[in-house]
Order: sequence, then structure tokens, then C-alpha cells
Amino acid sequence: MSRLVDGVLITNDQLGQKYTCPECEFTPSRPEIKTKGWGKRQKLMKLVRDHKKAEHPGQASLFDFAGFNGPKFDGPRFNGTDYDPEKDQARLSTQIQRLFGQMKDARFRTLAEIAVLTGDPEASISANLRHLRKDRFGNHVVDKQRRGGETAGTWEYRLLVKHPR
Repeated sequence: MSRLVDGVLITNDQLGQKYTCPECEFTPSRPEIKTKGWGKRQKLMKLVRDHKKAEHPGQASLFDFAGFNGPKFDGPRFNGTDYDPEKDQARLSTQIQRLFGQMKDARFRTLAEIAVLTGDPEASISANLRHLRKDRFGNHVVDKQRRGGETAGTWEYRLLVKHPR
């Protein structure tokens, strides 16, 4: 099973996850990475993104958003009583960038469909859709409608990217 996350093709097989450049099949070697778990995943994805910037410079990256006129998420935009920037900033920034990257095409999707595309929990997706409506996250329009008619209980969402003037 493969999925595209932040411009990196992630494939699950018997050996675990493989991180690949979708344009040329570049895969970083694992001995370069000394950390485990989430940190290892982040480093492998960064190696692939760095490779893409160097080898495929004409293609837009979700991390610079230049091709989409979308927001950059590097500032102190997240907050809350339990928010710890040291522990949460990178994870939350990556989640909202994945969501933005998948939803910028303005197609309606349910939370479950978005979760399959991004690999993130539905509760996080819902919170990040609300964030994208805020000024500090670009003041985008997030439309929602019932899927299956007025009495259906499943909602679907679409992101309408607000382009800067």
C-alpha cells in the first residue's frame, strides 16, 4: 500500500515503510538515520524533500507553498493550555501542511476520506480545518455539506484557498 504525504511516497511492505521521491524513486539509506520512531520518519521525509528541492527544483513543494500561494506554517500559530512548542510545533505544522496539500484541490471529502489520504486522526483533521479558517492560518474558506441529503449524518468538507492579493 502506498500513499503520498508531503510530497514523499510512503510504501508499506514486509520490511516496514519505504520513503521515496515520486519523480525518480530516490530512497535515502537508513544507516544515515540514528533516531527511532517519529524522529526517524521525519528525518527520512526531510532527506527525500531535500533531494526533491535539489534534483527537481521546478516542482512546487508543500513546504514552500510557492506554487499554491498558501500559507507558510513556521510561526507561533498554535496555542492552548496543553500546547508545548518544543513537543508539538513540528507535529502540528506537518499535520496542517498535509491537510492543506490534500484539500487545496477544492474537492469535497469526508473526514474519513481525508484521514486515509493524510494518515492523521479525524479529530486532528477536524481541528485543522477549523484552524485554516483563522487569520493566522490564511483565513481560507472551509465549506461543509451533508453527504447523501438533508437527513444524512455524514458531513463532507472542501477547502477554498484564499489567494493573497
